[in-house]
Amino acid sequence: MLNKQLFDRDPTTYAIPNDGVSKVTQLPESPETEDERRLWAVAKYECESFVCDGSYHEGLRRILEAYLKNLSQPTQKAVWVHGFYGCGKSHLVRILQFLWSDLQFPDGSTARGLVTVPQDISDALRERHHESRRCCICCARCSDSRTDRRGHGCAGIMFSE
Repeated sequence: MLNKQLFDRDPTTYAIPNDGVSKVTQLPESPETEDERRLWAVAKYECESFVCDGSYHEGLRRILEAYLKNLSQPTQKAVWVHGFYGCGKSHLVRILQFLWSDLQFPDGSTARGLVTVPQDISDALRERHHESRRCCICCARCSDSRTDRRGHGCAGIMFSE
């Protein structure tokens, strides 16, 4: 048996769109140029290929639980994501940003529809969404809406450059 036969997708038949490096950046409003289409394709690839297991699962769980636990407080505590170089810190933050805002892609798909997460993460994201709508932090139907298709709003504030 060859190593490439162990994978779901033969790694010799495709290139990783982000070259294995995740960068926390703002996506363009719409994919009009080739570079902008590539940025959106990378974001979609990252969502489709994210594996919420081990430290990724634990990190998402801890961040979401801390946020939800402190909803009644006037401010939220900061989150510090740490680890060795290349361990996936930026990837975790980028996926959290997409899931937090349920980023909508130009084709209509959404981050939460593309990323497979365990039930506890799904429940926490649903609760975060419900609470944000209830207290009008980033309610899309509110006249003071601060959320758009690129994932701005709460996540835009939380993950600002």
